[in-house]
Amino acid sequence: MNNIKNSEIKILMVDDNLDNLNLYSKYLKFYEYDVETAKSAKEAIEKIKKGSYYIVVTDMRMEKLESGFDVLDEINRNQLTTFVIILTANASVEGCRKACKNQAWDYISKTEDYNIAQEIDKSIKTAMIHLEKYKGHLEDKNWVDENREELLKKYTNQYIAVLHRKVVAFGESKDEIIKQLLEQKISPYLAYVESFRLELSRDKMTVFV
Repeated sequence: MNNIKNSEIKILMVDDNLDNLNLYSKYLKFYEYDVETAKSAKEAIEKIKKGSYYIVVTDMRMEKLESGFDVLDEINRNQLTTFVIILTANASVEGCRKACKNQAWDYISKTEDYNIAQEIDKSIKTAMIHLEKYKGHLEDKNWVDENREELLKKYTNQYIAVLHRKVVAFGESKDEIIKQLLEQKISPYLAYVESFRLELSRDKMTVFV
């Protein structure tokens, strides 16, 4: 049973078609979700860098050579905890396969004979049930914060994946972590991932997380 309230679920809705953007965000707000919008993949990426979202709902094809996959790639590069729902008016086996390969949570066709907003709502609810089953990532993030000094010493220049207050994978790249998680039959969505890479910034050492 999903005990996460809709008002607690922060969603980023991305579409360069303003009519669709307003329509879908209006429906999501009707379901009482906490919704922000972005009119392009570029704007969405900027918002993702500044904040965090449970769900990103993005149109697949946009103008200016942008696409929902650019948004998905950005999320995969920087975090593994956001569920991405791809919307498309041109559903294809190739597009669906690419979405799955790049760890999209869902792939919804806008050409099917159903209420798109309801389908998005169903997908979000399923994602939250999936997330809550494993108690989400907040507990693991707090554990990392509490043990940051010790973890930094042990995993300097590494990425770590934490699940249930335990480091379940670590490596020099996220691809390496994903491979380790899948070998353990752990969905990459379930683990909290953080980077302990140390990089020189001018005359001082900076930790990027």
